Amino acid sequence: MRRLSREPSTSRRDRASLRPAIALTLVCLGALAAPRSSFAWERVQQLVRGTAETLEKGQLTMGVFAPVTYGVTDALTVASHPIFDLLLLPNLDVRYRLYQGDVWVFAAYGGYEQGFLPGPTSTIAGASNLGAMATRYFGDLLSVSVGGGWSGRLDRRSAGSDSTVQDPGVAAMLNATLLLGQRHLLMFNGQLRYSFADGVDRPSVTGALVRAWDQFQLVGGLSLGDHTVHTLPIGSDPARKLSWPVMPYIDLWFDF
Repeated sequence: MRRLSREPSTSRRDRASLRPAIALTLVCLGALAAPRSSFAWERVQQLVRGTAETLEKGQLTMGVFAPVTYGVTDALTVASHPIFDLLLLPNLDVRYRLYQGDVWVFAAYGGYEQGFLPGPTSTIAGASNLGAMATRYFGDLLSVSVGGGWSGRLDRRSAGSDSTVQDPGVAAMLNATLLLGQRHLLMFNGQLRYSFADGVDRPSVTGALVRAWDQFQLVGGLSLGDHTVHTLPIGSDPARKLSWPVMPYIDLWFDF
């Protein structure tokens, strides 16, 4: 009897790993067309993410994947990714507003993260950054932000390895926010890093549509770049490195 050929389990597992992200993308895109709420963005200057702006004192924002961000003062904002903390990668980012005018905003930023255990699926051991950024407003509907500075990394030679290597470099970013209405906006973000040892890393570009409700904002879009995931070993299947050039970008943002 002729035996029917079977699809390799590895390819089936690769596609299965993408199904939750695809399903969540469809749900979020459907929610973007939901009826309007009473929430309203009046000016693009109200948006802080991706700009040189800082939160007001006592204001708190967070997301499912976005960092928890808190306004210590009107000019000083701190942020941390709880997901990284759960992965034993304590992290902290700081942004200090240096100047705020009607058209321009300037700020300095810095950040640090440190991994203490060699995770079985991670090659990140630590990172630091220090630089400056500026935001230019074009009326009340469009803002463009640019920034750059030092970008140092401490990488493990392989997932689960105790051996690390220094990877100093510089990084630059470009962000544009376009207010489409009182409840909708478009955001574009591009990031590029130059390693002194390995040259230019693959750039990362993200475009997303944001839909606002009273208590949260739903974000849906696409991210282009080097999206790498190290899988855990399962049974006889060893740990593998999976890379995708395009991934859905989905998040929920909350403001308090």
